[in-house]
Amino acid sequence: MIGFWNLIRFFLVQTHELQLSFIMTRFIYTCIAFSALFLFYYAQFYCIPNVPSFCRRLVAIIPVITCILSITANKHLFFISLNPEAETFDMGARPYIYGAWFYVHILYSYALIFLSCVLFFIKLFSPQVKNRKEVIAITAAVCMFTVMNIIGTFIAQTELITLLSLLAHLFSINALYFLTYRDMDQKGLYLGKKDFFEDFTQPVLIFNTKGELLKANTVAVQFFTQSNIPIQPYALYGDMFCGRFFVPIQSRNQTDYALYMQHRTTGKVFLCHKKPVLNPQSNKSIGTTIIMYDAGMLGELIQKIEQNAFTDALCGCLNRNCFELRKGTIVQNAVKPCLLLAADIDDLKEVNDTFGHSAGDDYIQTCAAILQQAINTPNTLFRIGGDEFVAFIPHCTETDAATIVKKIETLCTNQKKSWKVSISVGCSIINGNHNDLIQHFIQADDAMYANKQKHKQQLVDI
Repeated sequence: MIGFWNLIRFFLVQTHELQLSFIMTRFIYTCIAFSALFLFYYAQFYCIPNVPSFCRRLVAIIPVITCILSITANKHLFFISLNPEAETFDMGARPYIYGAWFYVHILYSYALIFLSCVLFFIKLFSPQVKNRKEVIAITAAVCMFTVMNIIGTFIAQTELITLLSLLAHLFSINALYFLTYRDMDQKGLYLGKKDFFEDFTQPVLIFNTKGELLKANTVAVQFFTQSNIPIQPYALYGDMFCGRFFVPIQSRNQTDYALYMQHRTTGKVFLCHKKPVLNPQSNKSIGTTIIMYDAGMLGELIQKIEQNAFTDALCGCLNRNCFELRKGTIVQNAVKPCLLLAADIDDLKEVNDTFGHSAGDDYIQTCAAILQQAINTPNTLFRIGGDEFVAFIPHCTETDAATIVKKIETLCTNQKKSWKVSISVGCSIINGNHNDLIQHFIQADDAMYANKQKHKQQLVDI
């Protein structure tokens, strides 16, 4: 925006065409309004970052109105209009007539520029400032920018002075732009994504290379303030995470970038994940971002993820992924004798075709509930296919197996559905060291298919 302002001013000096100069001047005042606004925004973010966004929006009202009035100035007299007596553009001949809003714009724009200078001076003399050289240089560039504005607007009456003020103005703007990259603390905050971490629900801290605190998100400020731990700008990492407040916990997974720390007061364990903030030009570290994850919450999260990964969404029992992962250890660790039960839902396809897939889902859920009720042992039933289930029941004899099968048949008979509820079951008893799971599966499958044929024959007989 400021570069565009300078470009138009340069061409304005070269022209004597009144109408063309009027168009250029209208765009210049648009650029001036927003340049002053953006300079104030920069000063505010740099010096007083915690200002509500609502206040920033209020500050923009007058520049927006100025922009509209300036662009449409040929339609009204509120802002700027051509002097009827002027024939050519001459800076010393007053070619324009200024309306009431022009003076509002001038006063407001210079007020913003003046306040920007004040903010930089306040930061410059603040005892908390560590990067004072960079702040001095930036403040000097802003003051030069302000002086060149005054000279270019009120003093320059010749093309030479205007051109010199233009060059000095351009130099001050470029100096300000490049000096912002010299402030490593501000660059560390920008590259450390300080605004992105503000919405995190975990404490997030950004430190410079000296271990001085540059920024803490709202959650971090609340936690450290409640714990009476220093959280002011440039507080040292060593003071914040010293032995008075945190106890380091040794872990096999601990690295320079992942540390476990226990808070002494609350007993909470945090996984402190450190990530270097790299300068893209040199690829060197200019700071560190620390995210403090509550290890207790991480444990609950991992448990929920595991539960979702291993639970069948339709039936609520364990799924095939869990079965494939655990089948080798279940038989080895189960109390013998152990029952391997294979179950298959009868005529599921017919129910789907006749009553619809919602009825088919209901049929699957009903059968899963029947199997779970008959087995009466938690975390032993797996759904390994659309209509196939497997269960491992520890400490189960042949007599117990017969009781379970009978209970399944009874529960199926008692169901009141629009279709016949039927489950074909096959069993294999695992004794002692006979842990050949494949052989037991073959035996259970054979028994299950024999049972399925029996059910079909009964249906034919009926």
